[in-house]
Amino acid sequence: MGIATPQVGWIDFQPAVYDTLEPSGRPMKIQVLEVRPERRAISGRERKYVSGLGNQAMTVVTETGRVEIAGDPDSLDKLADAAKRRP
Repeated sequence: MGIATPQVGWIDFQPAVYDTLEPSGRPMKIQVLEVRPERRAISGRERKYVSGLGNQAMTVVTETGRVEIAGDPDSLDKLADAAKRRP
């Protein structure tokens, strides 16, 4: 769990403590090579990590592999739009 901040062509990710979102690790810069268009609903087992109903998960391909990002659909749209742009 953490905070993802969209940038042009990458995502700044800051790991955080679950409920308080207090920073808990070293921030990472994730270069996004591809944003997969398909999304899926968050399952009941996953809700203990991602709170709230109506959240979805999307897959991005990075320089080191695939990463799933979960959040509300509007937030995922913003991340995807920024990550798809190139500097």
